[in-house]
Amino acid sequence: PQLLPGTDKEIAKKLETVFKKKGIKVATNTDAKNLDPSHNDLVLLCVGRTPVTEDLGLDKLGIKLEKGRITVDEHLKTNISNIYAAGDCASKTMLAHFAAYQGCIAAENIADPSHLKNSNDSNIPNCIFTDPEIGSVGLTEEEAKGKDIDIRVHKFDFRALGMARILDETEGFIKTISDKKTGEILGASIIGARATELIGILTLAIQSRLLVSQVADTILAHPTLSEGITSALKEEHGL
Repeated sequence: PQLLPGTDKEIAKKLETVFKKKGIKVATNTDAKNLDPSHNDLVLLCVGRTPVTEDLGLDKLGIKLEKGRITVDEHLKTNISNIYAAGDCASKTMLAHFAAYQGCIAAENIADPSHLKNSNDSNIPNCIFTDPEIGSVGLTEEEAKGKDIDIRVHKFDFRALGMARILDETEGFIKTISDKKTGEILGASIIGARATELIGILTLAIQSRLLVSQVADTILAHPTLSEGITSALKEEHGL
């Protein structure tokens, strides 16, 4: 039904609009079997990723698998007490930066099993290197509503950013989701120039459980793209 399933619906719709402006034909709700690839010079087929765990001798060791993925606990330990697994072979979130994070956690737990660390998968930034870029972290608006959280949505358009005009990249917006009762920032999605860099600020905010007011009151340089984040939060709160 939309481009990039799992991303915020408004972000996906914006990307579709930008694509169409560029003359790109977008076919959603379409069975690929109904398309004729002979009309194209090149076809890029993207069908997801799967863990590669065959021929590693895991069955001989008795390591448990689930749908080809190594099962681990919160410490990344397998069912064999002295064997750990990290990254795509053991995680449903198959991203390089998350694999690197897990690798560090696993190595530290192997080195010091008396002080085991948990692997936290609740705050992983997701970056899509389209043009314009997309960055997201935490809950989407749809996910928050699905959890029956009373939310406040904050948005700011790139067209109102001086630096976006300087770069001549004004397509896009910043969108954050916060808990209306507590003010805690729960999620963010950005589409626009340098979105994959900007999402880092909101990843830190969510990791630190910061409130909308705390981020909105932060002084960010002008003219920059990052000031759009504080502008979004001030805009929706009348600050």
